[in-house]
Formats: sequence, C-alpha cells, structure tokens
Amino acid sequence: MNKWAKFLLIPTLFFATEKFCRMQTAGFSTQKIYSEIPYSEKWNIAPLSKENREFVDKCLHQKFYFLGSGVQCYAFLGEDGETVLKFFKHYHMCPNNTILAKAPLPKSWKNQIIKERIEKMEFIFQSLKIAYEDLQSQTQTFFLHLNKTLSGAYPKITLVDKIHISHEIDLNQTSFVLQKKANLFCSELLFYVKNHQIEKAKSIIDHLFEIIILRSKKGIVNCDPVIIRNIGLVNEQPIELDVGSFYKNPFINSESAIKRELFYETIELKEWLLVHSPELHDYLVNHLQNTLSKKI
Repeated sequence: MNKWAKFLLIPTLFFATEKFCRMQTAGFSTQKIYSEIPYSEKWNIAPLSKENREFVDKCLHQKFYFLGSGVQCYAFLGEDGETVLKFFKHYHMCPNNTILAKAPLPKSWKNQIIKERIEKMEFIFQSLKIAYEDLQSQTQTFFLHLNKTLSGAYPKITLVDKIHISHEIDLNQTSFVLQKKANLFCSELLFYVKNHQIEKAKSIIDHLFEIIILRSKKGIVNCDPVIIRNIGLVNEQPIELDVGSFYKNPFINSESAIKRELFYETIELKEWLLVHSPELHDYLVNHLQNTLSKKI
C-alpha cells in the first residue's frame, strides 16, 4: 500500500503544483503570446501619421504590469496608468501548433482542429481591424499590430507578470493591441450613486445608448455584448473593452434591428441596476421605452 500510495502521490503532487503555479500566474507565460501566424497583407493597417507614430512609440517605451487575463488576451497596464497593452493567447488559436502536429490523433481530427483554430484566429483578427478602423473612438483602440515586423521596427519591452517576474518581449515577433485604460462601467455607476451624482450617472447611460446605436448603424455586431464586464468608462464616456467580438452584418443597421440590439444588450444591465440602484433602473427602463418608441 505504501508503494502504491507513493506511486499515486507523485502525479498528484505534480498536477497540484502545476495548477497552483497556473493560478498564481493566471496562466501567463511568454511562450503563449508569441505568434506563429504567417504574414498576410490583409492584417496590415494604414501607416500612422508622424504625430501618431511618435505617440505610439512613447507609449511603448515603458514597463507594463499584469492587469488581467481574459478568454482571448492577457492585458498589461503601462507605468503611465493610462495605456493597456493586450497580447493574444496564441496557444489557443495558432493553426501550426507543433504539439498538435505530433499528437497521436487521426489526421482528419487534427485537420478539423486546425481548421477551427484558423477560423477562430481569422474572426478575432477581423474583429480587431473593425475595432481599430471603424470603432476607434468607441473602443479607444489606438494601435494594432497583427503581422510580424522586421527587427527594430518596434522596441523590446519589459512585462512584469502577476508574481512580479520581469520578462523581455520582442514586440516585432507577436501581435498586440494598444488601448486606453478604462474603469468598469458598473463600478463607475456605483461610485456616482454612492456620491449622490445621479444626474451624471444618467448621462453615462445616455451615452451608452448612443454607442450601441452608432455601432449598429455602422452595420457592426458585438457577439459578446455583456455590459457588466465589457463596457468601461474613459473620461466619463462609455467604451467597448472587448475588441475581439465584432463582425459586420449589413442587415443590422435597419431601424428594427437597431432597436432589437439596444433592447437585448441592456437586459443584464437593467437587472443589475434593479439590485444596485432602483432609481437608475427606472431611468434606464423609461429611457429605453422612449428610445424604442421613436425613430432612431
């Protein structure tokens, strides 16, 4: 029994240690963010003006500290407290995964997995271009780097992970997004409620309606429109934080479709406000009814 116990204890300890380390680091490692995606002209963006390029370069010449981990990205906050640098979890979506290629699986299975990963990557990258080119003010996405670039085009930077270990990253070898730092929408609403600034909170709800309507008028859908976690505020203006869930649908910009989007995207917020601020809940309900009853 002792031998069997020791035999079983070793893998148990291994997996427990691995899980503990993953929890402590939120799963981050530098290998997970480097890109193996081949160059494609469709992922290029228009050249920046001299002024904008200088601003981007300035933003990149600082340390970035671990901020959070989402489904698609790891996010790091710059020393300036205003710039968020997002890296993609390429180990989730890279179609040329060497481990997958060597896995003892039927070829048809591996081909299907690769196909799904390519489609996922294509969707995310296309969404990023939409965020940058069509919704820049609504997402505060001010730079996008999807293709690898020549050494020296962008600097090597220092990332400080969740357990305060520093890593040097070559930005030319991976994909990244620069976005303005935003505070979560609901946290800000609570702040205004607690400080008796209800009129300001109502104004923010008005602006939220505006960005949903404007995005829909452009024929763009957000397939993950959860306001509670995916909307933030920059200078009291709502922005869409998740830039990997957009796609174009030319039929979404009809008046009936826009109203449908507005109704469904605000359902969870309405339920949240009912618990946290009945006054704002009533305001949202009345504002929604008025908006839906008139021409948009």
